[in-house]
Amino acid sequence: MPSSSNGATLRRIAAITFLVFASRGLAMPFLSLYVRSTGFTGTQIGTLIGVSSLVLLFSSPLVNTLADRTRQHRRLYYSLVITNIFALLGIASNLSQWFLAGSIIVRDSSDNPGAALLAQLTVTWLDDQKRSIYGRLRAWGSLGWGVTTLISGRLVAAGGYPFLFVLSAILNLAVVPLIRVLPSNTAGKVVEQSAAAPRSRAFYIYLVGAFLFNFGASAVSVFSFLYFKESLGASNELIGVLSSVAALSEIPAMILIDRVLKRTNIRTTLVIGMLGQAVLWVAYTVLTGPTVLIPLMV
Repeated sequence: MPSSSNGATLRRIAAITFLVFASRGLAMPFLSLYVRSTGFTGTQIGTLIGVSSLVLLFSSPLVNTLADRTRQHRRLYYSLVITNIFALLGIASNLSQWFLAGSIIVRDSSDNPGAALLAQLTVTWLDDQKRSIYGRLRAWGSLGWGVTTLISGRLVAAGGYPFLFVLSAILNLAVVPLIRVLPSNTAGKVVEQSAAAPRSRAFYIYLVGAFLFNFGASAVSVFSFLYFKESLGASNELIGVLSSVAALSEIPAMILIDRVLKRTNIRTTLVIGMLGQAVLWVAYTVLTGPTVLIPLMV
């Protein structure tokens, strides 16, 4: 039986996961629409995605290598969350197109590595406690995303797009005092001793595959909501509902994923997930209106 202190830590980690994804749910679905409303063309948005992806390609390994060498993963996560807060406020301020583009690149460079680092720290704590419930914990993230995106359309109507990014920054700020419950680093002595071992070829193939997949996912994430609004006629409120439905539909899968992983392996599960995303993206291209978007998201 887990001790009361471990139970309190688990609840705090669940709260971090909820708040982090609630913050992302406010910012990510409407980022492209906001950028478009400020005068960016499709070409400029595509260029921004490419530059952001390249910056992330080089910055994320460097930052994580530094954390591995210094054994300061939790401190790094602190810095990424705080950087994300300032980047979100920079996006909301929109002082110029160049400043907006730079703020978006900084947000992407702190948000994606931050989400990955939170997952690593969470898994480390769960491993220490001998508890295989990461899927259930991650479901709190889907719930957080679903809650904020459900009301995001109304928030846009009340305060405009910048209001969403300010609220997103505030939710990230609420995460900061909770971070201290996470482990200080992501690996113990066994991993440290083997860290210098040469990487296998499969590892580098995986990195290339992950980069290509995430590059495509970033493009779809940015342009799909523009596509829904400008080509299919979806309203801001419907876009918020779509993002909420997509996130809430993840919860059963997240709860069951721990059982799936016990019966298969991570590689197979990853391939199934990527194929599922590919089918979804292809399905977008045959739509003629927003009617079936909600069941498609489910």
